[in-house]
Amino acid sequence: MLAKPKKTLRPIGVLLGKLSVPTEEEFAKYDSEILSMFEGKDQN
Repeated sequence: MLAKPKKTLRPIGVLLGKLSVPTEEEFAKYDSEILSMFEGKDQN
């Protein structure tokens, strides 16, 4: 089982490749939303 890590990872990479890759703007939006969530928790 330890000798087959690449075969199990390959399908995941194929699935991710078929999904739409987020742009840098989308990443920035998610980052700002996550940061605001953490900041809100710290303030409470």
